Amino acid sequence: TKIFLDIAYKYREQDKIKGDIYTKQLYSIIEDYKITEKIIVESIEKIGSKTTVIDEFKEIPEPLKLEFFISILIALKYKNKFIIRPNYKADHIGKPYSHAPGNIGDIEVFSKTLYWLIEVTLIRNKTQQLNHETTSVIRHLFSNEEFANHFIKYLSFIAPQIHQDTKEFFDYQIVKSKSDKYNVYIKPYSI
Repeated sequence: TKIFLDIAYKYREQDKIKGDIYTKQLYSIIEDYKITEKIIVESIEKIGSKTTVIDEFKEIPEPLKLEFFISILIALKYKNKFIIRPNYKADHIGKPYSHAPGNIGDIEVFSKTLYWLIEVTLIRNKTQQLNHETTSVIRHLFSNEEFANHFIKYLSFIAPQIHQDTKEFFDYQIVKSKSDKYNVYIKPYSI
């Protein structure tokens, strides 16, 4: 049993280091493509249109592009304050080619004291947004055992528009979390 535990701990440590690798890849992409906050905000605004700001990223599918650009924006905004772990699948330089797998949030941002989960979607339909995006992201926020002991948890939900039902669902989750003695902050944002 000790051998198996040693292997498990070894890979768990490698996962923590991997989070740093993802952060380094984001900073490398920012530097290599000379991305500024202005450029990335313009790129986010162009999602869904035929035009693009950064030609090297035009082949990335739109929903994946949003995950990628939000990850870059966080890296630009917060510099080295946090480890940023986008959960999309990426190539050796960090350019994404596939969405985050199921049962995990899109982007995880963390430090020793906080865990911030960011879920992004291009879903505009009220029913789809409420039924397909809300409960799973709450489950991801509370089921991640690696970050269970963090003092503060944040959840940001980003979509083209936030419907009233979606906002009310998250408001209810804040109240429920506080009554369960969790230190949780949840906020939906429209693009």
